[in-house]
Amino acid sequence: MMAAQHTVFEALTEVAADGSLRGALSTAWSGTDGGRTWAFDLRSGVAFHDGSPLRAQDVVASLSDVIDGSAVADGPSRVVVRLTHAQADLPYALSGALIRPADPQARAQGVGTGLYRVQKFDAGRQFIGARVADHYKSDRAGWFDSVEFVSIPAQEVRAEALRAGLVDAADVTGADALTGDRAFMYLPDAARCQQIVHRNIGVPAEIGTRHALDDLRMAERWWRV
Repeated sequence: MMAAQHTVFEALTEVAADGSLRGALSTAWSGTDGGRTWAFDLRSGVAFHDGSPLRAQDVVASLSDVIDGSAVADGPSRVVVRLTHAQADLPYALSGALIRPADPQARAQGVGTGLYRVQKFDAGRQFIGARVADHYKSDRAGWFDSVEFVSIPAQEVRAEALRAGLVDAADVTGADALTGDRAFMYLPDAARCQQIVHRNIGVPAEIGTRHALDDLRMAERWWRV
């Protein structure tokens, strides 16, 4: 579910594969009042999948339930966040706060600003997204015409899918799921196994400190060799 959401929706900021913070729906931000007040400038020319433009009101509606404070529109392309308590890392924290349209009908339809629009969604089972043309990220992301996520909730079934070659990487706790099979790597290691990966998958020099795919940026962190 989280992986599918991040293909359809975007946040004001995003964390790059190297851990650095960069703008997404926001191109610039600044903090004042010791970190209690933040202003975010919105990217121009961004549209939701239904063609409606991204507005400051959409950001305000999306942030209302995720911040300890208030958000107000300062014109059509600027949002000011006033926090109850100072938060120096707010731009990092908001990289996980997905922006949805303020319109209830568009929100219910899963309309976002991401690289992929919803083509099919079966809650808890399957998501298929179709590539959006002329996205502002087109020169650095979104290399597939469509993406599909299939949920395999049972760990034993995920392990068997690895063994059968149906998947290349899966969250599996415990190296004993594929004991003695040298075709796989155990991450972060066999003693603390959180994920099992086929050796045909290239592993970056540094991965997440909690789980191998803890930020869900799979396309940037894994590749076939």
